[in-house]
Amino acid sequence: MARFSSRIITKNIRNAVLYLCKSLGLFWVSRIITKRSLRILCYHGFSQRDEHLFRPGLFISPRLFMRRLDKIEAYGFHILPLADAADQLTRGALKPNSLVITIDDGFYNVHKIAYPILARRGIPATLFVTSYYVKHNGPIFRIALQYLFWKTHHGHFRLPKFHPNYPAVIKTKGILGRHDMWRLIDYGESILNEKGRRELLRSVADALEIDLDGITKERLFDLLKANEIREMAANRVDIQLHTHRHRMPEEKQNIREEIDKNREFLEPIVGYNMEHFCYPSGVCSEERWPTLRECGIKTACTCEGGLNTPRTETLALKRILDMQNVSPLEFEAELTGFMELLRSALRMLTGRNSTSVPYPAPIETGSWIEKNALSRKTARGTSIVGIGEGKGKPGKVKAI
Repeated sequence: MARFSSRIITKNIRNAVLYLCKSLGLFWVSRIITKRSLRILCYHGFSQRDEHLFRPGLFISPRLFMRRLDKIEAYGFHILPLADAADQLTRGALKPNSLVITIDDGFYNVHKIAYPILARRGIPATLFVTSYYVKHNGPIFRIALQYLFWKTHHGHFRLPKFHPNYPAVIKTKGILGRHDMWRLIDYGESILNEKGRRELLRSVADALEIDLDGITKERLFDLLKANEIREMAANRVDIQLHTHRHRMPEEKQNIREEIDKNREFLEPIVGYNMEHFCYPSGVCSEERWPTLRECGIKTACTCEGGLNTPRTETLALKRILDMQNVSPLEFEAELTGFMELLRSALRMLTGRNSTSVPYPAPIETGSWIEKNALSRKTARGTSIVGIGEGKGKPGKVKAI
């Protein structure tokens, strides 16, 4: 609780400082200084119910999204498709105040919520789609299970032992609840196959007295279907690559496999060659660039915060991560370039060349189990889909 209060105080102080800077005209000056830089906005999911309260770093409410677009239009930004903007940027021909809207992952709610909003305003967007859960349509196991733990009023539930050393009673709240949740996620993603994960999700939902049928029917945590992708691709939404299983391996052959499977699935749906890419969970490194070029990738977007100039590496394009927990002043500070100038000043003072990410990558959650998975050099830690293909099956669970 003290940690949460500390974050609120820090955010309030930050907003107060930003308000003062805006009042002094620094936002206006920043916009003039950075008008030749390309802004690329990044979104993920759009809330149908209370998802923006559950994961404010992943889902944004429709109302707030429309307010963001109002602010963009009020500032007079030129909204371009990513391919056009990147081409103009590298040629040094980018129009002043140019902006791109990108959306990662390909949640169903993009088609239901964001797509109609963008279409009414005639705004183009680029949608990076990870294809595993398009092919295997249904709730994404990891996010759906997290939602069940967040939503329930039960403090624990009973779970038969799936294997030795697994606790019979699972806690849902606090540090111990988070620990148990991630053990369950790791079990589902590393041991169970897709059918087993869905059965486990059903058992947990029943034990916690949560309506999984409603979640499934509304497709709160589903990705798009092929026909929905096809429809958007024909109407100013540029569908591009985001790996097949939402993971970025280190090995060259595994990177190629992820991109090839992603491309082989999506290109027949959209009917054009796909040359633009987004790193899953922002996992980007210079060592991967030669492999991306061999795969025919022209541009790649990161989760690194900042603006782009002709000197920016096209396989490491920076973005402005927008989400529910970004205040209007913070968004405006990024949009006008004030935060970019502030970061540049801090780099000069500290002597650091890297640009810090202003907000955490939304897919990531920093649990011990995820970090442990990464330390074993597996992809489970950065995947939103869960790729284990074990043969185990869950038993029934009982809430306490």
